[in-house]
Amino acid sequence: MTNNKECEQYEMDLTDYVRGDKTFLTREKQEALFAHLRKCPRCRASFFDWENAHAKLVSQAHHDKPETRVKLAELRARLKWEFLPPTLREPITLAKIGETAGHLRQFLAQHGPVNLPDLPDKINRDPYLAILSTGWLAKENKVSIDPDKGQTVSLTKEEMKRAQAQA
Repeated sequence: MTNNKECEQYEMDLTDYVRGDKTFLTREKQEALFAHLRKCPRCRASFFDWENAHAKLVSQAHHDKPETRVKLAELRARLKWEFLPPTLREPITLAKIGETAGHLRQFLAQHGPVNLPDLPDKINRDPYLAILSTGWLAKENKVSIDPDKGQTVSLTKEEMKRAQAQA
């Protein structure tokens, strides 16, 4: 453990190092600082505190620049669409999810269970809409997904009875 007097001599070197100001921080002073940091937990904690504070200030200054704000807004707008497949470039709406869910329900009533990864091709719908619709139907307890059978999607017994009654 070190004493306060010994730690005081490294305070300025520590802040200079964190800020990247090497005007007075010679190679020898850096080596002495690192040797002290290895043996002094209190100064090591102070070093990490200074490093975190400096990083936050630099980051905030960068994010406050008008050009950075414009770039981030453009990136957010672009990313909204880049994660969607090329075939799906229009917004997904509840109406589209509901329509696809109805189509999925009819398909399952007529053809029986289907493997979840095969579902979009089987019902000839966009994969995102098919998965969202499956989730909606599962939440409404209209379909179940059996992970033991390769993620097989099927109508619940109650929903199958309703579908047969409507047919």
